[in-house]
Amino acid sequence: MIYREGSPSVRKYDTCYYDILPGDDLTGIKTKLGQRIFLKIKNNKNLNVYLYGGRDRYNAEESIISGNKKAELNTNYTVDVDDGFLVVAYPDENVPTELEFEYWVADLSEDLVKRIEDLNFAGKDGNTLLAVILLVTFCILLFFCCCAYVVSKHCFTPPELTRIEIF
Repeated sequence: MIYREGSPSVRKYDTCYYDILPGDDLTGIKTKLGQRIFLKIKNNKNLNVYLYGGRDRYNAEESIISGNKKAELNTNYTVDVDDGFLVVAYPDENVPTELEFEYWVADLSEDLVKRIEDLNFAGKDGNTLLAVILLVTFCILLFFCCCAYVVSKHCFTPPELTRIEIF
């Protein structure tokens, strides 16, 4: 790809896009949490790469990376198998470019463990996963605090003293 400014005879603006959709036969894939398309940028030299969710370039309106930021190297991005990916790449000015990525269809549960191990919470799915982890952690902490309060009130309160009134 080339990006060169100048007169109309010299000027070139090349971009490329890739529609990434699953094949027709997905019946052999066993799932626990649902089938997803995974994409990982392996090599990106002098390119600006953006990822969108949608079946083709005409309806890919959802930015996969929050804030419409550029895709990072060696980070797994995922969308629902029915949505698909649109990868858009355009080059920096007057430099050679390279782009290499891989994609696959798999069960989402395989990626959850890897995301937690790598602390990778990028993208919509990563943000959802982080929110669920924080919510579960908060609920567990709240449960233990309530248990500690109940135990301290019932087990460690001194018995009431008997008052003797003198007239």
